[in-house]
Amino acid sequence: MLSRFARHYLLALQFFSRIPVTGRLAHWVGFSPAMLRSSAAHFPGVGVLVGAIACVFAKQPIHPIGGSRSGNSVWGADHRRVS
Repeated sequence: MLSRFARHYLLALQFFSRIPVTGRLAHWVGFSPAMLRSSAAHFPGVGVLVGAIACVFAKQPIHPIGGSRSGNSVWGADHRRVS
């Protein structure tokens, strides 16, 4: 059960990100269309891992809502109303 979870998670990590899973580990994980469909359930976990890595290497803190501390939103501009 844990082995299948790890295989699906690593397949999702390889498919949904640019983090390479190569060599003997890739051979152990394997690939099939059914495994790829099952690995889609791990997309949120892959997002958490990639987001955590991005936060570690970011030059300023990244907040989940509201973008960076400089006031910019996630899309790069401040969308507050000015009146």
